Amino acid sequence: MIGASKGAVAGSVVPVAGTATGAIVGSGAGMAAGAELFERVGQLYGAEVLRTNKEWLAQRGTDFAFGSVGQAVAPLLLKPLKGAFTGFGKTRLVNSKKTRRLY
Repeated sequence: MIGASKGAVAGSVVPVAGTATGAIVGSGAGMAAGAELFERVGQLYGAEVLRTNKEWLAQRGTDFAFGSVGQAVAPLLLKPLKGAFTGFGKTRLVNSKKTRRLY
């Protein structure tokens, strides 16, 4: 998760890919890189990874996909949850003004 977060931040500033696309791709790359780093450190301390190159590639592809999809889908899933607490549309604006008066 740390790799995905850092990758998303780094990817969001890539000028060619654009902010959203860069964040999604960066998140996937960060997730795959973080998983690879975790396994390499484990191997240094005696963990045994028995995989073929094809299995390794499939695993990293899966890590990339989960990181990318998580970055793209999480905001879409969390927005309705936020709306359930704060309201939607004009209701949200009214609630926001009421909340600001408290501070």
